[in-house]
Amino acid sequence: MTQIGATLRQYSVGDADVIDCYDKNQPAVDARGQILLPWPNRIRDGSYVFNGYAHQLALTDAKGHNAIHGLVRWVPWFLQHRDKASVVMSYALQPRRGYPFSLNISVSYSLGNNGLAVETTVRNVGNAPCPFGMGAHPYLSPGASRIDDCMIQVPASKLMLSDDRGIPYETIPVTGTDVDFRYARRIGSKKLDHCFTELSPEADGLTRVHLFAGKAGRRTTLWMGPEYRYLMLYTGDACALRPRGAIAVEPMTCPPDAFRTGSEVVSLEQRESFSSIWGITPAF
Repeated sequence: MTQIGATLRQYSVGDADVIDCYDKNQPAVDARGQILLPWPNRIRDGSYVFNGYAHQLALTDAKGHNAIHGLVRWVPWFLQHRDKASVVMSYALQPRRGYPFSLNISVSYSLGNNGLAVETTVRNVGNAPCPFGMGAHPYLSPGASRIDDCMIQVPASKLMLSDDRGIPYETIPVTGTDVDFRYARRIGSKKLDHCFTELSPEADGLTRVHLFAGKAGRRTTLWMGPEYRYLMLYTGDACALRPRGAIAVEPMTCPPDAFRTGSEVVSLEQRESFSSIWGITPAF
């Protein structure tokens, strides 16, 4: 973990990397392991209306002319607790241009028999309701394999088509497309930067995405709680660090451009809290 952004920098089992790690002296380029809140993904033109008031965020995605991945990625968090199996980080998000609201945020990383669990709790400590969504940006490592040679299984029946700015304009069934991953399918040369929805949780309420890599039966599972109804897959073709060397599997509570469309945005009332959980289970 890192203090800046409370970012998940490294997760390994023995000598095997579960996520695509980076050196402690490097920044979290390509959003590696970062927490994305109070919104995930993009907001077109950085502008939105909430409760009748217009807001303008800084355009942190200059190429796409969007506001991207929230406000807590590059700020120092406070170490609240640490022991051999867990770390808890916290941050107080203060009002600012484009997001004049106050949040207290806590993120817990804990290791157990099922691997890593990441639980986030956010509380509105301001004096008015605020819009909220969140996501995470881990890159699952294929080990010695290439992403092209891996198979992935994603229990999602719909795909959001996006323009060249990453903004969705239509939602379609995955049936008949080359990105229908409801059954394990080879990634191959596909360039993925796709948002999936209509996820199908299992009997325990968790949705699971499986990445299969190598001949030895290596499998990495990213699981997420019912708060996460959207999922981005990104093969990292434009990554500065190891292009197509890992795949980002990003759980999100709302889709891209949600602050503008209102889709699945949580209106967090004064003193109200929101909690979510996701995690990674390795099997190799």
